[in-house]
Amino acid sequence: MIERFGRTRLVLLGLGAIGIAVFAALARAPLAEIFEMLAELSATTLWLTAGSALVLLVGHLFRAARTKIPLDNVRRGSLGAQFQALSVGYFFDIVLPFRIGEIIRAFLIARKLRMSILYTLAAVLVERLIDAILVSTVFLVLAAFLLEGVRLLSIGIAVLALTVSVVALFLFVRFVGEDRTLLRIVWRGTALLNPRIEAQARFRIWGVLFGFQRLLLHRRRLALYAAFSAASWICYFGATALLVAAFLGVGSGANPVVAAVAPYVGSLSAWIADPANFVETVVGTLGLVPVGATESVAAFAGAAFVVLNLPIAAIGLIMLFLVTTKPTLEHGEVTQTTSFENKLVRVEDISQTMPHFLDSYFQGERLSQVVHRLEVSGRLQLVKFFKGGSNALTVLAQTPEGRYVKKLVPSEYEHRLRNQYDWLVERDGNPQLVRALREERNEDFYAIDLEYRPASGPLFDYVHQAALETAIEKIDDVWAFMHREIYTLEKEASRPEIRDEYVEERLISRVAAAALVHEDLQRALGSPQIVVNGKTLDNFAQVMRRIQDHPDAWPDLAVYRESAAIHGDLTIDNILVDAAVDDILIIDPSDDNQIRGPIIDFARHMQSLRFGYEFLNADESAVPLEQDPTGLPSVSYRNARSSRYADLTEHMQTELMPRYLSAAEQRAVLFHVGLFYARMLTHRVVINPATVLKYYAVAVEALNQFIEQYPSEDDA
Repeated sequence: MIERFGRTRLVLLGLGAIGIAVFAALARAPLAEIFEMLAELSATTLWLTAGSALVLLVGHLFRAARTKIPLDNVRRGSLGAQFQALSVGYFFDIVLPFRIGEIIRAFLIARKLRMSILYTLAAVLVERLIDAILVSTVFLVLAAFLLEGVRLLSIGIAVLALTVSVVALFLFVRFVGEDRTLLRIVWRGTALLNPRIEAQARFRIWGVLFGFQRLLLHRRRLALYAAFSAASWICYFGATALLVAAFLGVGSGANPVVAAVAPYVGSLSAWIADPANFVETVVGTLGLVPVGATESVAAFAGAAFVVLNLPIAAIGLIMLFLVTTKPTLEHGEVTQTTSFENKLVRVEDISQTMPHFLDSYFQGERLSQVVHRLEVSGRLQLVKFFKGGSNALTVLAQTPEGRYVKKLVPSEYEHRLRNQYDWLVERDGNPQLVRALREERNEDFYAIDLEYRPASGPLFDYVHQAALETAIEKIDDVWAFMHREIYTLEKEASRPEIRDEYVEERLISRVAAAALVHEDLQRALGSPQIVVNGKTLDNFAQVMRRIQDHPDAWPDLAVYRESAAIHGDLTIDNILVDAAVDDILIIDPSDDNQIRGPIIDFARHMQSLRFGYEFLNADESAVPLEQDPTGLPSVSYRNARSSRYADLTEHMQTELMPRYLSAAEQRAVLFHVGLFYARMLTHRVVINPATVLKYYAVAVEALNQFIEQYPSEDDA
């Protein structure tokens, strides 16, 4: 039995049976009175009443077509399916309280079309808000100019309905317009949920905004929506006008225009389909009528209740036995559309692939909103959002032509990403470098598109899954490639002016700038010593003073071999392994350092391997500033660096660095690692202030390890 009818249909039938029982108990007596009045009508009046019901059903057909417009924006369904859901919704609106039928209607459409239920519900509610505004406005205008003796309660109902509907529609329009306050409310409210539910809630809410923004781009659809709205209400008012002609003659004293609107005012106040209350509201809405016309007005109101509710409810009850959630799409619609291709289709749950995008979008971050607008316009489909550093944003996107990686920066930082594009274009055709496809710029952003190799995966995963010997081979391949294809080395020389500019701009000024906006960092800097993970170290100012005063350490930092080109950001994160050819694939060059030599790339590598950069980034736990028993500032963070990273560090220090770097360059690597961690503080204070002290602590550790390579002057 369950297999034959389906669980959804059985649940709805059970709910319908309960609703019919409750409705019959509440409405039996007033309905009996209405039918007694209708039984005494003339044949002409009955035919006009039947014609009114038919015209009203035509109006419902136009309503179904209207609902179909925003939903076709997602996936084209049949008009029959829309009308079926509409009639079932009306049935439940009549037999259950609080307009529950609207939710059931949205649920049936969403399940049938395999699309977002929240977007579908929003489309239904927007439709109802527009209707409420239309009816309330028409009635209040008529009340102001045509009516005398109108019951104040009717006017109050119309004013309340108009006010609530206008406010709700205004807030919705503001939300679709990406009002920052409303987006932040969503962000803060959903942040209270657990991570999985948070991502699902944000994705569903974002889908509503995305869907309606995309709808607004199609003027023809909006024009059709308006046309179907007008057609439906012409039929609705036409239906009640026929009832006016049938029941209210010249002697009734009722204004025929007002009478045609009155039944819909009665519907506005109904939290449940109560015929007695409906008749009372309609009679009161018509104002003072002659004593002799009271029965005809009551008969009109009763007939209006029957025509507005019972035919569509009867159709809905029949449709309830035919309900199926099997997809019903128009011919030509592709049923295999993926959720990545259409974010409002519900083929699979992709919300867990987009938490970083949704988090940054609802916080109002500029580049995330740029990506959102690109998707709304149909220029790309977001597949994955990569959480990264600096001012760039990276996404995996797709078009009908295939998938690609897109990197964006605000327009004021164009020069940084343009350097990467030029660097890659200059070396186009090298299979071990990612290929740059194209660039794009406008007043808001600059972007480059890069090739996507689906068989490629992070070197981070590779070295942790492969045998140690295999992992070492891949690391060796990286450095052999860099020296063979990228570097053009000059002789080792001392360049103190470049060193001084580099240290001042990339290290000292960055720490000072971050401290200006991070109170705990400023407090941490105030002590000559700091405790990091239980070990007392010289603090930033003190260790820098030691480095700059040391007769060997400071000169070592000026000595390096320069290269016309370097990678500049050769962390493990920026190296992939293409499984299709079992070879490395290097991405994201950032060749904008004052010091340009292999020493920078080796320092980036050690930033990963020796200090666990990728592990630090994966842990977003807050790191507070504490105080040790002696009163020193103290920072404790979780050092999750893997044993595999430790093994590869050993290989770097004993094999690769001696092979490729001079003795002075090998010693200087640790200083540059400390500088890299410190220079990112200005970015960390923006994206996650809670972790700033972790990166500061690692910078202090690296700088202390650098100077500890040298004997102190006292030892000397």
